[in-house]
Amino acid sequence: MKAAATLVTMLLSLAALARGAEEGGAVGAAERCFERGELGEGRGVLVMALRDRSLATDERAFVLDRLARFHEEMTGNFERAKEFSRAVLKLATAADHPTRARAEARFARLAAGVRKYREEYSLLDAMRVETADPDELTARIARLRGLIARNAECPRLAEAHFYLGSALAAAGRHRPARRQYDRALELRPGLDFHLPVNSKLKRSRDTWVREFSLWAARAALGLLLAGGGAAFYLSRPWRRLGVRHVAAAGALAAAWWAFFSVAARVCGGVAAGDGAGGGPVFVSGAPGSPGSEVLGVLFGYGLVAVAGSFVMAAGASRLRLAWTRGAFGAAAALVLAACLMTVFFLRHCDRAGRFEPHGDGPLRHVLGTVRLPVANIKPRALADPRSYPGLDLTNLDEARARRWIEEQYAVIEKGGAAGR
Repeated sequence: MKAAATLVTMLLSLAALARGAEEGGAVGAAERCFERGELGEGRGVLVMALRDRSLATDERAFVLDRLARFHEEMTGNFERAKEFSRAVLKLATAADHPTRARAEARFARLAAGVRKYREEYSLLDAMRVETADPDELTARIARLRGLIARNAECPRLAEAHFYLGSALAAAGRHRPARRQYDRALELRPGLDFHLPVNSKLKRSRDTWVREFSLWAARAALGLLLAGGGAAFYLSRPWRRLGVRHVAAAGALAAAWWAFFSVAARVCGGVAAGDGAGGGPVFVSGAPGSPGSEVLGVLFGYGLVAVAGSFVMAAGASRLRLAWTRGAFGAAAALVLAACLMTVFFLRHCDRAGRFEPHGDGPLRHVLGTVRLPVANIKPRALADPRSYPGLDLTNLDEARARRWIEEQYAVIEKGGAAGR
């Protein structure tokens, strides 16, 4: 009787020790992180614990088991869950240790999922290869929507939402793509440890905001120009316009041209490489120089702003009070210029250009330079290499082309030395 009581006491003591190892130490600290939504920190606690060579076997088993459960439930990375479960079974723990039973149950559960959803898993595995083909994207979207609608209990449902979001984003449908990424994270909060859902979600969100802002600026620009044109027609200013008004409009256009030309030449530069890494070439040059086409677009936008401001000011000429005419004209010109610059920035500068402050003084941003990328720089360089002094040729594979450009540079240097 005493022997039986002693055996029961020993078993209860071992169970208490196991429960303490599971609820305390690294596992307990990780659980508290997971409860606060700090998945990366919790996972880090467990990974760091495994690197501790003095960690007891029982506690190591619980850490491995918690990592396996983390990947099964939070990230949906079933291969990692199996890997940690195998590590649990390799440890020299008792046959009735709770982590061994959970590892075996996990293997059985994941294998049952593979058997039950064999076709769905095969489809999801095929989605790992990205495509830009419009027909293929349309087919993928349809298949993934069907999979999600038919298999609400599929263990890899979060992956289906992720791949559907990727297909929608590749098709240019960023707003619904965002919803799919959000749904994937709702199902598996740690999915980003398995698939790049957070980076794709941010890219889709930024692209949608950019596209919406561009659409809103264009819509406001269209409404403003339409309203200004209607006001111009209804006020019939041509009945009162004289030579001085036409001269004023011409003077405004000439002033814009003069200001733009001087500013471009003062702030402009020559072709400049992105560094020793062979990156893109940027140009900030005067109008008419190689690569200055974007400057021509900017000049055109400014000319539209000047002409539109004149038209709207003429349309407001029938307002009775002089200050209302001035206020309306100034406000309309400001909104028009803001819309035009928004469109120009989003089309040519956003995520493409690069701003370089000049010096370290208080005016470094005022005196800085905006450099815009030039497309097809190599054909331009081959056609007129003298327009690109200092061009980096280290990544030009064609030896004859590199030798010819260097000869052109030698001609420039020779001419400069003769001049001196």
